[in-house]
Amino acid sequence: MRLTLSGGFALTGPDSTRIAINARRGQALLAYLAVSTGRSRSREEIMALLWSDRPEAQARGSLRQVLSGLRKDLGPQALVIDPARVALNSHEIDIAPLDEREFLSGFQLKDPAFEDWLRDERVNQDAMREQTPQTPSVPENPALAVLPFETLSADPDSVFFSDGITQDITTELSRFYGFYVIAHRTSLQYRNREMSAHEIGKELEVNYIVDGSVRRTEDKVRITAELIEVEDETHLWADRFDRDAGDVLAIQDEVAREIAKTIPGQIEQDRIERVRHRPKQALTDHEHVLLGEIERERDSCSSDAKRHFEAALRLDPFNARALANLAFWTAYQVFNADVRFDDVHARVSNFAERALELEPNDPINLAVLSSAYLTLGEHEQSRRYVEKALRINANHYTVMGHAARCLAWLGDTDRALEFMALYNLHDPFSGRASVELSFEILMLARRFDDAISVTSSLGDDLPDMASGVAAACALAGRSDEAAVMKAQYMAQIPPGQPVSDRLDAVLRMCAREEERDLWRDGYRAAGFDA
Repeated sequence: MRLTLSGGFALTGPDSTRIAINARRGQALLAYLAVSTGRSRSREEIMALLWSDRPEAQARGSLRQVLSGLRKDLGPQALVIDPARVALNSHEIDIAPLDEREFLSGFQLKDPAFEDWLRDERVNQDAMREQTPQTPSVPENPALAVLPFETLSADPDSVFFSDGITQDITTELSRFYGFYVIAHRTSLQYRNREMSAHEIGKELEVNYIVDGSVRRTEDKVRITAELIEVEDETHLWADRFDRDAGDVLAIQDEVAREIAKTIPGQIEQDRIERVRHRPKQALTDHEHVLLGEIERERDSCSSDAKRHFEAALRLDPFNARALANLAFWTAYQVFNADVRFDDVHARVSNFAERALELEPNDPINLAVLSSAYLTLGEHEQSRRYVEKALRINANHYTVMGHAARCLAWLGDTDRALEFMALYNLHDPFSGRASVELSFEILMLARRFDDAISVTSSLGDDLPDMASGVAAACALAGRSDEAAVMKAQYMAQIPPGQPVSDRLDAVLRMCAREEERDLWRDGYRAAGFDA
C-alpha cells in the first residue's frame, strides 16, 4: 500500500486502486503516524490530538474503535499496535515523498488540537520547500518500476516475450520486503513513450526504474537490463544475457530471477552511499540499520554496528530489522570470554521474540535470526527459520548468505556451497564477514586448501579467525603455516584464557558429531590444548 499526503489524503493498493478509509479520524491518524519519521506514538498523544475535547475514557474507547476499523480496512499487519503505542508498519505502507502540493489539501477535522497540528505541519512543509535542498533522507521502502522492455525484433512474438520478461521481473521483485513495486499494468502505459527516467520517476513517484530490451533471432535471444536512479538519472547497473532460443518460458524465468537477485543489492549499495553523506544527527532509524549492517559486514563483532542498531531502536522501538540484527550481534558475543552464555542467550531470545512478533514473515529477519540461533547451538530453531526464509524469498543476497552459513553447520554442505556461490556472486559489499562465511563453509566441506586460500584477501588481519585457519592448515598437512597461525592467535588472546573457550563456541554450532570431531581434530593437530 502507498499513502500520499500531498494534495489530499490518498491510499492505494499494489495495483494502484484506491483503498477507502471512510473514518475521518482514521485518515487523520494515518497522516499523523506517517509524518512521525518511523517513530511510534503513544495512545495518550493520539487521544490528545484527535479527541482533545473529550474525557479520557471516552477518547480511549474512540481510539480503540478507530484502530479496529483500520485493521479491518488495511489488514492486521498494517499497524503495529501494543497496549501503549501505535506505529505504521513500514513494510506494509509506503509513504510517498511530499511534493509542491499543499499538505492534506482540503482535509478538515473538527478538533482544535488536530487543526493546530495540521496548520503547523503545512507551515513546516512550506518552509522546507523554500530552504536550500539538503542531502535528502533515504526512503525506508524505495519505490521501483519495471518498464516494458523494448522490442528490437520485427517478430510479433517478441512483444509477448518482452511483456513476459517485464511481468516476471515485476513478480520476482514484489517478493522482496522493503520494496514498493509498481504494478505491471501501470508500467505498461510507458511503452514507447519518449520520456526521461526523471520524468517517469516523478510521474510514478518511484526512486528507481528497471529498463531493458529484447532482441530475438532464429536461434538466439539477447536480453539487456539496466537499473537507473531517477533523481540524478544515475545508471547503477547494467548487464546482458545471451541465450540459445529454445524454451521461451524457461528463458524468461531464468533471466527474470537473475535480474531480481541482482537489483536489491545494487539499490542497497546506492542507498548506503547516499546515507554516508547525511549528518549523523539527521539519520533516521532505517538509515542507522543500513549503516549498522554494512559495519557488521566488515566485522561481525563491530561495536559501531551495535551502536547503529541501538540508535535505530531509540528512534523507533518497533524497528524489527534493528531487533533482529541486535540478536545476531549479541549471539556473536559467545566468542568473547568475558560474557556468560546464559546472559547472551537471554538477550538474544528477547531481541528475537520482539522482532518476530513485529515481522513474523520478513525473510531477511528470519535469515538473520537463523544465524543468531545457530550461534547459540539452537539447531532446530535455526533450521526452522532458515527454511522459512528460503520458502518466502531465496533470491535476496542476505538470505543466501545466512542460508549458506546455517546449512553448512547443520550438515547440509552441498546446499550450503550452492548458496555460498550465489551469495558471493550477488553480495554487493564483500567485506570481512563474507570471507569468514566462505572459510567456515569450505572448512566444513573438508576443502581445507580452498578454505585457507579464501582468507588470503585479509593478509595478516586474522586475529579472530587465526585459530580456525591454524586448524585448517594442520588438517591440510601445512604444519609450518599452522604454527604461524597458532602463534598469531595466542598473541592476541588475553593471558590465561584457554583456547577451549573458543573451541566450545565453535562446537556448539555443530549440529552433528562428525563436524564436532572435525574441529577437535583440527585444533589438536594445530597444537592447541583441545
